[in-house]
Amino acid sequence: MRTLGLTLFLGMLMVGCGDATQKTPDASVINDLGMPDYGQPDDGPPIDTVQNCPPGHAFCNGNELLTCKSDGSGYTTIICPTQCDEGECLDACTPGSAQCKTTDWLETCSDDGKASIQFCENGCAGGTCTEVQVCVPDEIFCEPGGARLLKCDSKGSSADNLEECPYGCDEENTACKAAACQPGDTRCADDDPNTVEICSATQTGWEKATTPCKDTCEDGVCVVLACDVDEVQCGPLGVEKCTETQTEFELLEPCKIGCVTDVDGNPACALCAVGEVKCDYQTVKSCDDALEGFITEKECSEIQSCAEGACVDTVTLKEQNPPAANYLLLLKAFVDCWNDKVEGACRAINTTGLTVDISADDISYWFCDHAKEADFDSQDDYAAANDIAGCGLFNVEDMDFQTKTIHGDLNGVECLGYAKDWVNSNEIVINDCEAF
Repeated sequence: MRTLGLTLFLGMLMVGCGDATQKTPDASVINDLGMPDYGQPDDGPPIDTVQNCPPGHAFCNGNELLTCKSDGSGYTTIICPTQCDEGECLDACTPGSAQCKTTDWLETCSDDGKASIQFCENGCAGGTCTEVQVCVPDEIFCEPGGARLLKCDSKGSSADNLEECPYGCDEENTACKAAACQPGDTRCADDDPNTVEICSATQTGWEKATTPCKDTCEDGVCVVLACDVDEVQCGPLGVEKCTETQTEFELLEPCKIGCVTDVDGNPACALCAVGEVKCDYQTVKSCDDALEGFITEKECSEIQSCAEGACVDTVTLKEQNPPAANYLLLLKAFVDCWNDKVEGACRAINTTGLTVDISADDISYWFCDHAKEADFDSQDDYAAANDIAGCGLFNVEDMDFQTKTIHGDLNGVECLGYAKDWVNSNEIVINDCEAF
């Protein structure tokens, strides 16, 4: 402002230093702009002037309006009757009124009638600055991409912070989110079963561990697999199979004898123990291969018994047999002992479960009346049985039952044996085994 005043003073000084013959104006004469009227210069040669301002340029200095002359030689000044603004004198305004001077400028009038101009960023319309609506009036919403809950004002022109959301804002439910997890929580990644996820420091989500598990993840921790899917093996109780989680084996098939593997390494329950022998009624069976089971080792004769995996010299009389079958078994045992002609005990007698005692006469009567040669292995055996039974008028019964009868429900207590008799030459003896 001081520079402009100096320029104006110099301009006026230069004008004053023009033609010395110029008339001195009457100070009482004032033109319409409020400046002294100096009249018209005398005719004469043009006077060179220095341009000190842009011709026509105007600006306000308080309530003064300064306008550059057309030749640019200086400014003229007038006092605005009301006020000066934006390089022009403003007319008096109606207190409290407002109007758009342009599409971007709003003029408002104060209560004392002074006008003022303001720039409208979003344009001017209807005597007011236009406001842009940034949200739905009174709506509560999540800050886009942020962690705050906002509330729009009644005009929709701005929004205020309603609540801070440390774990993020749920746009669908328009509320602050709860913590997604707790510090130190872990879980297995949904998209990668071999990776552990750890709760993030902000508790807003999960972060994958930098190193995946060697085998797999289970319940949020790395687990080393114990086996492969469908893998089987021999366990202490039988055949075991790998569980679905591959963390252990579970019993698939219990084995009574034990579990063994075949030549290909496949496990299976053993059918027998190698080296084991057993009796299957009158058959001796042995185990040479645990996976093949028992095989027949030997068939005991009908006058023997199978006991503890061996044929023993014991004739077994059974309750379920008809009496004739038991009589025939005894006679065949008697004949075998008779033919051997070795004094002493020949074999034991097993009558376990038998409820009826057997006498020598019972055997003789049945043989003499019902036995046939075909019942024996040979004609000689039949003839020996005939001598023992004493069939015919002149044949003596060659059986001596020292125990009176063969008693029922005994096993290994009574034995049959052979003895020489000076009268009859030979004789079959039934006595207590310990007496032989």
